Amino acid sequence: MFNYFPKEYFQKGIFDKYNAYESYEGQFKAFWEGMDCNYPIWDYEEKFGLNWDAVYAKYLPKFQELDQRKNTVTNKEVDSLWKEIVSPLHDGHYNLGIHHLLTDNTWSQIIPAEIENSKRKDFKTTSPTFESIRKTDNAEWGKVLSVWRDHFYIRFKGNICYFRVGSKFIWKCLDENSDSYNNEYSKELRETWQEWIKEIKEFHDNNTLGGIIIDVRNLDGGANKDYQYIIGLFQPLDEKHPQYHSTGYLRYKNGPRRFDYAPLQDDQLPQTITEHIDVEEPIVVLANCQSKSTAEHICLGAKQMSNARVIGKKTWGAFSPILELKGSMIGQIGLPNDKDNPLHVYMPGAAFVTKDGEIIEGKGVEPDIEVELDEDLLKLYNRDSQLERALQYIRTGE
Repeated sequence: MFNYFPKEYFQKGIFDKYNAYESYEGQFKAFWEGMDCNYPIWDYEEKFGLNWDAVYAKYLPKFQELDQRKNTVTNKEVDSLWKEIVSPLHDGHYNLGIHHLLTDNTWSQIIPAEIENSKRKDFKTTSPTFESIRKTDNAEWGKVLSVWRDHFYIRFKGNICYFRVGSKFIWKCLDENSDSYNNEYSKELRETWQEWIKEIKEFHDNNTLGGIIIDVRNLDGGANKDYQYIIGLFQPLDEKHPQYHSTGYLRYKNGPRRFDYAPLQDDQLPQTITEHIDVEEPIVVLANCQSKSTAEHICLGAKQMSNARVIGKKTWGAFSPILELKGSMIGQIGLPNDKDNPLHVYMPGAAFVTKDGEIIEGKGVEPDIEVELDEDLLKLYNRDSQLERALQYIRTGE
């Protein structure tokens, strides 16, 4: 019978996951092996000089040393070791949860992208409000929705239709089969989104549409189905495959060895056909450091369009689709804050590769027009410098 796992894994004894509940060494080994088998961008990490075998050799003795003095170990020094290990990782979604089983049964969370992006000047960015957006250009009409986060549609002078995507899961409020379809939140969001689309169609049919602004600043993600109801609405449909759009490719792992990769395949984002509008007018996507995941794919989609531009600041850097390991190749990596698991890893299930053949995990999408958010202008006068630049581009083409 074919042995799927390399013999050396068993020789190391790493697969005995139960040791992870009893020792720091076991916890480290379970983590190391889970990463070795499942993390999909090892080749990318190696380009940055990360040697995973060297990590094992360097840190195993450190965790063994912790076991020698269990009664004096503090959570702070344990977290410090884990931070050293995962900080170099480039995956923008990656999240490590450490269960302090041997001390006080609490959890710590370590997010490499947050550590890296916190160095940026624009890491903590004020989220523009309905009032600041409305006052920026004396909008003629506006509707605000405040349930969990802000979503709103505003029409600026010249029939420029602005939509603020303030939360995840737009598709759920539009899908009649969704469990949340009829709740108050979904109804209000659906109404706001439909009003935005209705006016765009009317202006487009009458040749009076000035342009479209899609604001994904501070949007920390969503489902891939959301794409079709935001930027996907306005992209040219593929003649052969109108039902989906691709911003790049996915490369899955297809075995437990570190570099067991399957061939590239299209990253198929669903595309709505019934609501689709062929828009030739200028489109702007506003983005910043806190634009993540689906928000970044929306930016990539805009960059594939001749009439669209990304304005603002470089995005977070989280592109690869998520896989939560609940019973994968190491058997148990667990759920967050679950007392029955020794640790939790939130990682991508595949590598995302751009149309140019690049992995851009951890890098983010560079804006076509870079603009700082003037915090003083926003606080003192409720004016949004990034939005003002978007309006300028739509009106002048520059």
